[in-house]
Amino acid sequence: MHGAWMRSVRDVSAWASPPSKPQIKDGAVVKDEAGKIAYVNIFEFSSREARDKFSAAVIEAVRATADGKRQLGGQAGNAFRAGAS
Repeated sequence: MHGAWMRSVRDVSAWASPPSKPQIKDGAVVKDEAGKIAYVNIFEFSSREARDKFSAAVIEAVRATADGKRQLGGQAGNAFRAGAS
């Protein structure tokens, strides 16, 4: 399972996506045109509002940590994965 992804961009906005897992077809991992593993969502939100609330809560929790402040504190293009397993 892939952990939640968080990303910040130039305008200091940030968002988080829910965990995902590798896409499997005929027992093999599916890769995209660039040769990277394709991932599928583990769950979907019932609405955009619910997805946005999830993202805001994750970003708030991450920014409450010293590492999160360094990673999401407005640095352009920073991205990291939390909770990968």
